Amino acid sequence: MEMHLARCTVWSEMLDKAILGEWSLFDLTIRIKASFLT
Repeated sequence: MEMHLARCTVWSEMLDKAILGEWSLFDLTIRIKASFLT
């Protein structure tokens, strides 16, 4: 459960950065795919 919450926190941070334009959408999709593979 804690692992799930930690992952949700990471996801929300990733989305915040993407919304702020710190990451391109392409970079975000790569990171999303990588997170599924690990």
